Amino acid sequence: MDAQTRRRKVCIAMILQIYLQECEMQQLIAMQHTKAIFPVMSARKLKREEVPRVVGFAENIVHRYDDLDFTFHFRLDSSTAEILINQLASSNVPTPENCLGGTKSVTLKKQLLMFLWFVGNIESFRTMSDRFGVSESTYHNVCCRVAEAIVTDVMPRLVSWPVSHASKRAVSEGFRRIGRLPNTLGAVDGTHIRITAPREIPQSYFNRKHFYSMQLQGVCTSNLLFTHVLTGWPGSVHDFLDGGDDNKFPPGYYLLGDSAYPLLRYLITPFRDYGNLGFEQRRFNQELSRQRNVIERAFGHLKGRFLRLQFLRAEDTTFLCKTILAACTLHNVCIMNDDELMEEFQENRDHDREQQDYPYNEEVTGSGEATGAYGIVQLTL
Repeated sequence: MDAQTRRRKVCIAMILQIYLQECEMQQLIAMQHTKAIFPVMSARKLKREEVPRVVGFAENIVHRYDDLDFTFHFRLDSSTAEILINQLASSNVPTPENCLGGTKSVTLKKQLLMFLWFVGNIESFRTMSDRFGVSESTYHNVCCRVAEAIVTDVMPRLVSWPVSHASKRAVSEGFRRIGRLPNTLGAVDGTHIRITAPREIPQSYFNRKHFYSMQLQGVCTSNLLFTHVLTGWPGSVHDFLDGGDDNKFPPGYYLLGDSAYPLLRYLITPFRDYGNLGFEQRRFNQELSRQRNVIERAFGHLKGRFLRLQFLRAEDTTFLCKTILAACTLHNVCIMNDDELMEEFQENRDHDREQQDYPYNEEVTGSGEATGAYGIVQLTL
């Protein structure tokens, strides 16, 4: 090997060594730069791993609550919760794996308590998951599963329309005890459930009261029991969501609605007062208002007991609808089991219904059957 070739190889080796040293230096600089940019993230990750969770809240603490404490925290009586557990036991609610505990599963009772806490309070999923010792994703999955089970398996049995003649008579007699209008099968009204702006078509959910909402329409009996609920429509649509089914109303039976609703064969609304109403018409409006007021009270009880319905996040509108329907079902469970609303809950009532002046029933216009219904009702006053 001549001297020139040897020098060439030495130069190549030196250049390669310098290149490798430069690469190593750049790698060290990049690592230092990363540590300088993300020290907060590293500290947060370390801190998150060290954050203590509430251990055994559902298993060891809840059962020590007396009846008053349980009702205050979970918004219904402990005996009502036991009834719900028995009803859900037959629905085969899945027991999701606890993401933090590996193979540890969440019992049915704990799932129900988690959902009751969710629907009855306005805490974030992060706070609630820490309280019950599960991850945020597990808590959300539990709420989805329980809401689905309540709507699918429990709601059809407890939120039902009076079908038999005896049940129709029982409902109408209940209304006669608070007013003089006969053959009433229910009072109908709508309310807005305040939500965040949905990602898709948010403008359709912006209502006339200048906030985002989803409509909830309900029909209830004189004892505030829901017999029909409908939700999912954006807040900007008209309050009259469902025209009903004529087959549900035998001749002579009807619902009571306010001036936002049209006059139909099965739906009675008040006379419009332009200052020219006679004594009998004003008296009729008073009787109708007295009996129709029960639906406003029902919505007040619903939102007062289940605070989540006062504001819902709308990332998943399907889950939102099921949450609303599940809350209406829980409301019926409470009514059926004489689970009275606590005075503290009543202070939170927030039924935001306002009567609207839609061009319905001008001078009591409508079909012959509907107009005739006024005459039949007035004869009883």
